[in-house]
Amino acid sequence: MKLFNSQKIKTTVTRIYKHFVPSREDTFYLIGSFLIAFFIWYNVTDRRLIEVQYDVRLNYIGQPQHLIVTEGMQSHASVRVRGSAQFFKNLNAGALAYNVDLREIKKGPNVVPINFNEMSEFSSFEIISAQPSRLLVSTENIVEKEVNLDPIIIVSDSSIEASLKERPKLSPEKVTIKGSERLIDAVGTLMVPITLVDVKKEGSYTDSVAIITPQGVEAIPAIVQAAYEIKEITVDVSLTLPITIIGRGDNEKYKLSQDTVDISLRVPRDKVESKSYTDGVLAVITPQENQKHLTQIEFFIPPNTTILKTSIDKVEVEKIK
Repeated sequence: MKLFNSQKIKTTVTRIYKHFVPSREDTFYLIGSFLIAFFIWYNVTDRRLIEVQYDVRLNYIGQPQHLIVTEGMQSHASVRVRGSAQFFKNLNAGALAYNVDLREIKKGPNVVPINFNEMSEFSSFEIISAQPSRLLVSTENIVEKEVNLDPIIIVSDSSIEASLKERPKLSPEKVTIKGSERLIDAVGTLMVPITLVDVKKEGSYTDSVAIITPQGVEAIPAIVQAAYEIKEITVDVSLTLPITIIGRGDNEKYKLSQDTVDISLRVPRDKVESKSYTDGVLAVITPQENQKHLTQIEFFIPPNTTILKTSIDKVEVEKIK
C-alpha cells in the first residue's frame, strides 16, 4: 500500500507554482504597471510647489561720470520665490545677478527701483518677497583741487633715530585730489610718510613714496619721489655704571644702598663700539657730612649723547669711617 500518491503531489505543486509565480506574460504586465506608477509618482512629486530664498548680487551700471554715490549702495539683495520643484534644478544660485540702472540719478537723494521680475532666471517663478525692493542712494558732485604735500620721516626701528640735514624734497610738491565735494573740501594737505626701513649710514637717498589719502579721495599722482639727506644716525644703548664717590677725604669710607645704576642713552651709531666713548659716561655722587643721607646722582655724558632714562636718580649714603 502506497502512503503517498506521487501524481497528486506533482499536480498540487504545479498548482501552487502557477498561483504564486506569474507567467511570462503576467511578468511583463507587472513591470509595465510598476514603471507607469513610478512615472506618475515622479511627475506628481516633481511638480509640487516649493519656496526658496536666494541672495542676488547687485551690479551697478550707467552711473554718471560727474557724480559719486556716497550712501545707499548694497552688494546683495534677498529674494524669495515660489515655483515647481523641477525648475529649481536648473537654477544656478551662485550666478544670480541683477543690474541696477543708475542712469537717471541726480545730485542728492535718489530712489532707485529694483524689479527682479526682469531677471530671466526668475521667469518661471513667482516672486514672494524681495529685500530691498528699492534703493535710496545719495550722490555728490565729483570735484578736483590741488593740495600741498607734507613729508614725514618714520624710522621702522624705534631704537634708531635719523637726523636730516634739511626737510625732504618732494617731486611733485603738489598733487591733484579727486572725490566727492564734501570730502575734497575737508582736505588741506596730504601726508607723505617716508619710512626708513634699514638705516645703515648717513648720506643722500631717493625713494618712491605713496601718498596717504582719506577713504574716497584719489590723489593724482598717487606716488611721488622723495629726496633727503641723513646727517646723523643715533641708536639707543643701555649701560650699567658704577657709582663713583668724589670729594671725600683719604681716610673716609662710605657705604651705598646700591653700587651701580642702569642708564639708557641715545648715542651716534659710529660711537657705539667705541670703548673710549662709552667710558666717558659717568655716574658720580658727592657725599655730605651727615652720617646717613640721600644724595643726588650726577651723570656726565660725551657730546651728542642724550640720556633717555635711568633706573635711579638718588642713592642712600652712609659714612662708616
